[in-house]
Amino acid sequence: MWNNTSEYFDIPMVNSQYLYETDTVPFLQIVLKGNIDYYAPYANQGFYSTNSILKMIEYGAYPSFVVTESLNYELTDTPQVDRFTVNFDDWKSSIINIYQKINEALLPVEGAKIIDHKVMVPGIVRVSYDNGINLYVNYTAEDSVVENETIPAHGFSVVER
Repeated sequence: MWNNTSEYFDIPMVNSQYLYETDTVPFLQIVLKGNIDYYAPYANQGFYSTNSILKMIEYGAYPSFVVTESLNYELTDTPQVDRFTVNFDDWKSSIINIYQKINEALLPVEGAKIIDHKVMVPGIVRVSYDNGINLYVNYTAEDSVVENETIPAHGFSVVER
């Protein structure tokens, strides 16, 4: 099946939410990264936040959006009525900002495979790639130092090993 797949859209970005799970392991993303491009669910069709962007970076997922030229209210009585915020002009600056942030993180690992995914301490994740890059993601409200690297609060660091 994967041999016939060139892209994967709407890849899972959350865990099962079971109480006994302490952290997520992006198994599917680990298998696919470096083999095919995959995209997170539409960022403008649900709640998205800084943590959502960080999760895309951690999982190596590209953002996706559904946009139209139409104003949102013009979609009433159309098959797209349940698309509640899709006007491109409304989303243009957010799309650019999200793209720039994710591109900054993922461009250095373009085409590389994930070889390790480790929670260093609660809220700090290290993703190692086969091209010698470590990508650190900090979900906490404080700057953190891990493995002699300072990872900004609610941010990420791209480091060559």
